[in-house]
Amino acid sequence: ADDTTPAKNLLAVSSWPPYPLPGGAVIPVGLRCESLCLLLQNYVHPLKNYIPNGEVVLRYATGEPDIESLIPPYNLDAYYQPFARAGAEVPFGHIARIGFDWAFPTGMVRANANALEIRCDPKRVLEAVELRGTCSEGIIGLAGLTAIAAE
Repeated sequence: ADDTTPAKNLLAVSSWPPYPLPGGAVIPVGLRCESLCLLLQNYVHPLKNYIPNGEVVLRYATGEPDIESLIPPYNLDAYYQPFARAGAEVPFGHIARIGFDWAFPTGMVRANANALEIRCDPKRVLEAVELRGTCSEGIIGLAGLTAIAAE
């Protein structure tokens, strides 16, 4: 790899035609976990609030998977406007204006992520986490994932 190539630090999924992004991704884990902490940086369309924009599927070695729906404004927000009720706002910096003042009104020029904790079944091995985009006009961005191991 070329040393000047920037690192790819965001996994983005979406169900937005014409489908330039994958609809989902699977991340292997392979241990018993108390919880997962996801650092999410998303694009959420205002008309898509109160409906699932994505899913986090916890795939265990035994038994049925657990599914956490990502629904704005409950546990999902937009990178330019932190409004989710669950999780913690993580400021990323400022968004550069590109000549469209209406696109980012005053007060909406900060880039943010949301640190969202999802509880796991600590008695079962979490084989993998699947992140799915389930809504058009929305993008789920995973900037980081931390698995908190069970005792």
